[in-house]
Amino acid sequence: MMSLLKAETEFVCKVCGDIIRFNPEDPKTYLTKTQHEDFFGMRLVTYRVAHEVGKERHYNSIVVDDKNMFRGHRDAYSELIDEAALPSEWYWVFGEESPAVDTLTDIDMALLINRQDRWIVDIKCPKGLVVTELAHLLVSKIEEAERIYTTPPEYLEIVAANFTLNVWRSNVKCICIGSRNTKLKNALTQVAPLVIDSTDDFVPQRRVLALVLRLLMSRPDISLPIIKRILSSDMLFTSLKTPYQERIADIVARVSERLPIANEILGPILRGYTTLIELLEGQYLERCDEIFELIDYVNRRRLFE
Repeated sequence: MMSLLKAETEFVCKVCGDIIRFNPEDPKTYLTKTQHEDFFGMRLVTYRVAHEVGKERHYNSIVVDDKNMFRGHRDAYSELIDEAALPSEWYWVFGEESPAVDTLTDIDMALLINRQDRWIVDIKCPKGLVVTELAHLLVSKIEEAERIYTTPPEYLEIVAANFTLNVWRSNVKCICIGSRNTKLKNALTQVAPLVIDSTDDFVPQRRVLALVLRLLMSRPDISLPIIKRILSSDMLFTSLKTPYQERIADIVARVSERLPIANEILGPILRGYTTLIELLEGQYLERCDEIFELIDYVNRRRLFE
């Protein structure tokens, strides 16, 4: 009994605020388990955990370290337990994390739609629009194109109400962007497949997708591996507070000789004051390649094992 209690992980449900506990050593207490890369010597694992509240089932994807300690959320959403009662055109809208949409100045609308699982990530949408109806219309237009063409194009231009939207589609997902920024459109032609061809069961946070759009607007030539890391890395949300607090100043000084950005951000990261997603959402977005270079440099040397 003591070993089971010791293995329990506790976190707060992002949907309802309830305290949730599960046992990473007991597969019956979670839905899925995905292992990821080391982060400063920690072996990270993402678990999807569900619990029921009334007529709803709440899902949380959380990042846990090798000591079964909660390190951050990756996504969270809810669904009705009785889906049979829903209309055939239903869609779930995920908007639990509000991005700083005022920074997406060149974008009028941005949606990610999963046609198979019927969810929508509302990255940016003007007030007064019914997002679910818009998604239903867009998917109908995509399905129309798929019926007309023997080989449907991956890119479509669709008019909905008074919006002209650039749409990139796959068999499962589509990303829809309303923007007059030609450089952004060209950059998205390269990046869109990274988003819509993903086969994992995670729902991307709209703050992450908004971050990618911001980056493409400021650095349209950013490399695809960097974009892929932003979209998929659990390290973005991981809060790390190393137990070796007395060594941080020496480590920062040593690493700064090779990578100057360490002098600015490595200390706050190792003290648990900030996460990578918070740094990127702040003043360091255009230096994201430097940040990932720093993380890789420290990880390779396993300075805290």
